Amino acid sequence: HYDVNNEQLHGQWYSGKLNDTDLLTWMFTEFHSLVPSAKLFVNDFAVFAGATHNIAYKRQVERLLATGAPIGGIGVQAHFSKPSPMVSYMKRLSVLAQTGIPIWLTEMDVRFGNDDEQVAFLDDILRLTFSLPYVEGIIFWGFWDGHIEHNVRPFMTGPNFELTKYGEKFDELLLKEWRTHETFGLPSTLSVSKRAFYGQYKLTATYENSTLWTKDIELENNTNGVVFFEI
Repeated sequence: HYDVNNEQLHGQWYSGKLNDTDLLTWMFTEFHSLVPSAKLFVNDFAVFAGATHNIAYKRQVERLLATGAPIGGIGVQAHFSKPSPMVSYMKRLSVLAQTGIPIWLTEMDVRFGNDDEQVAFLDDILRLTFSLPYVEGIIFWGFWDGHIEHNVRPFMTGPNFELTKYGEKFDELLLKEWRTHETFGLPSTLSVSKRAFYGQYKLTATYENSTLWTKDIELENNTNGVVFFEI
């Protein structure tokens, strides 16, 4: 994942100096030719946490796509200095999703309120973005108070990396609630159907406390949401 040229809604220094309005497209194309496997991003602010440039960002992406830029992702900077209704965030993301390009929250942090308010907001914003199929991932601005801006809430604190309340909420969602752990007996039909989150899994068959076999599988998103595995 690479941010090709950051914040081009707010500064076009190279394009201006070279008098080339399609220079950013050239950058994307040239970088892609050098590293075809890299997923190339635009990334900007005031498009999600604040939304003064939300429509302009969509139009920029559409222009880049129309001129042949191989965009792999839309980065929306997520420095939250004050809260907005969750429906507002959803609408802003839905506008950008109309481009058909996956969205990533980038530089995410929460800078307002006390501990409880920040934890509640983190819970809301993560649940919202996790539920949207066009949001592909989140990159946080920092996680440890030993190396983070002073007004940004860390996930961990101290030399032993102890979880803060903020970190405990993240841990609760990502490592507990949004994981699938199932144990079941083998039915007479020899067929089992289970709902599960996407991701990597290990299947293990046991009999009388002995492991008979294990199998690693991965559930990936597909068109109908149904995946079959033979054991």
